[in-house]
Amino acid sequence: MVLSPQAQRAWKTVTAIVTTGTAFHLVFQVDYGDHDHVFTDLQRWYRKKVDDFLIGDIGRQQQQQQQQQITTATINTQDNISNVQQNTPDENNAISATSSTSSGCTCSR
Repeated sequence: MVLSPQAQRAWKTVTAIVTTGTAFHLVFQVDYGDHDHVFTDLQRWYRKKVDDFLIGDIGRQQQQQQQQQITTATINTQDNISNVQQNTPDENNAISATSSTSSGCTCSR
């Protein structure tokens, strides 16, 4: 089956578009794991450019403020947990206090 010249041009155009899209996806979008690879620098550059385009400087400042608030909240939570742990009575003291009060109990059958 021989394609007409118009169909061949269309086929070549579609092939070029699909090939370009696949290459773009493989280079800039695919996550190849935690280790550095040949596309790492290109992916970082691309993601930075996309972030700059989508969120701009104002969005970046808001993200930094949110990150600082999260960090501050995490530090405060950790401080509160350590304060609570320091103020709770020791388990041994709690057990001995319960056993001394229950030793005078009489049980009936």
